[in-house]
Amino acid sequence: MFSTLHKLHSPTIHTSTPRIHLLLRTSMLKNIMRFYAQGFANMTLGRTLWKIIIIKLLVIFIVLKFFIYGDSIRDLGGADERRDFVLDNLAP
Repeated sequence: MFSTLHKLHSPTIHTSTPRIHLLLRTSMLKNIMRFYAQGFANMTLGRTLWKIIIIKLLVIFIVLKFFIYGDSIRDLGGADERRDFVLDNLAP
C-alpha cells in the first residue's frame, strides 16, 4: 500500500521523448556557456594573463616559422633543384 501511495504522490520527470532530451541538453549547454561567459567577464588578473599567453604563443610560432622551418621544397623551381634539396637534407 505504501508503494502505491508513494508512486501516486511522488513527482516524476518523464524523459522518454526525444524533444525533452533535446530541451534538457540545450538548457545544460546554455548553463555551461553562461558559466564561462560570466567567469571571463568578471576576470581582472586573468585577462592580462591570457594576453601574455597569446603574445607568447605568437612569438613562439613566428620564431619557429623563420628559424626552424627555413627553406621549403615549395620554394624551389625545377625537379633537379628539388632532388638536390632532398639529397642534401636527408644525407648526414
